[in-house]
Amino acid sequence: MITFSEPYADRLAAVYPYEIVKQITDPGAIRYAELPHQPGEVLPYIRVNEGRSGRPLVFIPGFVEGVLAKAPFAADLASRGFDVVLPDQNRAVILKNSSDIRKGGAYSQAMNYLAVLEAENLRGGIDFAAHSYGCLILGKMAEIKPEAFDDSVAVLLAPAGLSHESRAELSTRFNMMLGSELSSKKDFPDENGEMSKAGNGHFQANVARAVRETVDLAKQQVDHINLLRLTAGRLAVVSYAEDQLYPQDVLYPRMQEVVRAGGSWSVPVAFRETDGVLRLDTGATHNDEQFNPSRVGAAVAQILRAA
Repeated sequence: MITFSEPYADRLAAVYPYEIVKQITDPGAIRYAELPHQPGEVLPYIRVNEGRSGRPLVFIPGFVEGVLAKAPFAADLASRGFDVVLPDQNRAVILKNSSDIRKGGAYSQAMNYLAVLEAENLRGGIDFAAHSYGCLILGKMAEIKPEAFDDSVAVLLAPAGLSHESRAELSTRFNMMLGSELSSKKDFPDENGEMSKAGNGHFQANVARAVRETVDLAKQQVDHINLLRLTAGRLAVVSYAEDQLYPQDVLYPRMQEVVRAGGSWSVPVAFRETDGVLRLDTGATHNDEQFNPSRVGAAVAQILRAA
């Protein structure tokens, strides 16, 4: 269930055009994709600016993230003229057989999001953006249905799963990331805790599935960087300054591969005038597109328009 409180909707409307915010927060704007691989289950999602930009942009959120958490980013991209599709979560694991279940959480999520493409009749000429764990899901989507990525641009934001790491290493950095987000600068902070409550609700809805997804992160089930490089028309990676979960030293070896293979790697920043002096403003977090949507939205828009 996707429900925006009045204060949250008002905060969005204070920053973004009303006609865009209405398409995100109005209960009547929510769409549902039937999940043929999970009979009786549906996946809620929103679509903003349908048909406006000619090429839909499908955004795949990260670990236990969905519409409530990523609404500011969707609103920012829509305000830049993009036709944005943003899925929520369905935490059920009711797949057809045990062999599908053994394929893991990323596979199950990929099947869910491919059902959204089917519901919207999107069969090519689509661009994609994904955040963190969503980048693994996007790789699985490309593995299952490569034709959906024909002539696409795939933008990976703070991508996960780029190196083989233990769950203990990931957990340590995850806790560091949570601490850093408490003190980081945020243009769109989670003032009423609705973003975090929604994520916790997704986690609690199926703890076993969430644990399986953390196993996916540690095992790196699919080499999504190379797969997307070969499948999509263009691959771009955007990492965030001061991201404690996937810092630059973890990303750097794989980013060299991306650039050598013809992809791009960028780190968005913003400049703010303080006492008449322009200062480089970093202070980014692992969820920078969520808390500082204009900074990341500008970077994604530049990549897509250049392509």
